[in-house]
Amino acid sequence: MGRTNFTKGITSQGVPFPGITSGNVYFVKEGGSDSADGKSIETARASIDSAMNLVTDGNGDIIYVIGGLSVTTAVTVDKEDTHIIGIPSMDSPTGGRPRLLATDCDGFIIAASKIHIENIRIYVRESAYAGGAPLCGIKVTGTRFHNCIRNVFIQLDAPTGSHGAMGIGISGALANSTIEDVMIQGVHTANSGIATYASGSSRSTLNVIRNCKLVGLMSIGLNFQISSDDVISGMFFGPGLGTGFRVVGTTSVVYDYYTAAATAEGATGTSINGDAHALS
Repeated sequence: MGRTNFTKGITSQGVPFPGITSGNVYFVKEGGSDSADGKSIETARASIDSAMNLVTDGNGDIIYVIGGLSVTTAVTVDKEDTHIIGIPSMDSPTGGRPRLLATDCDGFIIAASKIHIENIRIYVRESAYAGGAPLCGIKVTGTRFHNCIRNVFIQLDAPTGSHGAMGIGISGALANSTIEDVMIQGVHTANSGIATYASGSSRSTLNVIRNCKLVGLMSIGLNFQISSDDVISGMFFGPGLGTGFRVVGTTSVVYDYYTAAATAEGATGTSINGDAHALS
């Protein structure tokens, strides 16, 4: 397939957005219609799930998101090489980056490889959640490669049960992926920031996690129970955290991090190297 080139470009508040892709481009916006074709801002669909029905697996398709959206069922991204990118708009009632409000469900579930999520705010709210698994702003299931989560803000609501909540939760395996410029804010000590959580099976391998800010009330900022060849750098662990990070593995490296957590490091293997900068 050839490239789609927007000759007039895409701009928001005068800021240009990428207009060239090897795949198709679809739009989702607050106030859109799921019966529309989704091929322009004027004919945008109302939900990301509906736009996902238009996406071709492995085609490099882009879904641009505008405004504030609400879901009670997680948005499942299960088609390889799909890009979900928020377009800021000060005309939106939510202002700035698009917002996904997830009530009693995960925000996004990454269920394919080569998924790219960027420039979106995710709020995880619990109202009557009765499930046992932790709710996540973004959850990775299965074994996934070459994903990118960038410039995303995630806020976790207080849990109503013992399951807790996670900003980015890896229940399967994540490899050769990038998580960068992400801010996660917890509001309860049962929350955690970025974590593998299926005990004895979920793992992180050959990933780059950098320039993330983990703040608010959380039990731990970064928790990788099985880690190999990960590079973790430029992290900020705020004062509300019980533990800044725990990385168990023999070939990963954590360096140049800033912490005001009660405990900088949890129980680790031989993976922690580099400089730590304590914040008063």
